[in-house]
Amino acid sequence: SAWVVSIGRGILIFIVMIGVSPLIASFFKIADAKQLIVFMSIVPLLRGFINPAEANFQKNLQFKYEFFFRSTIFAFDALIAIIATIILHSPYGIAVGVVSGAILEVILSFTLISLKPKLIFNKDQIVQIVHSGKWVTAYGILNYFSMKGDNIVVGRLFGSFSLGIY
Repeated sequence: SAWVVSIGRGILIFIVMIGVSPLIASFFKIADAKQLIVFMSIVPLLRGFINPAEANFQKNLQFKYEFFFRSTIFAFDALIAIIATIILHSPYGIAVGVVSGAILEVILSFTLISLKPKLIFNKDQIVQIVHSGKWVTAYGILNYFSMKGDNIVVGRLFGSFSLGIY
């Protein structure tokens, strides 16, 4: 049921990102941002399919495995982003790296973790997961805006070039 919730959440974020992409592009006055946001919406969609047993690394205090898992994905993401940016000469290079990292995370979560999820729709469990996770989600949204709020202000007031320098 946790996997069903994760997939549903990924689909929901995917749809919301596509829906708000024109508003975000308009807010920052960057017409090309719409297509980039739509492309980046693939990331939460893909990440919804990650094996939920990945959380066991932290739950079981296996920080060594968590570190190697995350650093492998980060290194792959960065390498692909650098190569793609050099080839494409556009922000899409970074986006290609992030999407590639999400694909690798899904693959690794199923190849390195022996516990495999099953698509089981248990309404009671899903309601419990959503109810328990609402505060984590609210915190995540609040944390995002507290960490990225200054970037949003700089991007809106001074433009994308200044944001890049900032």
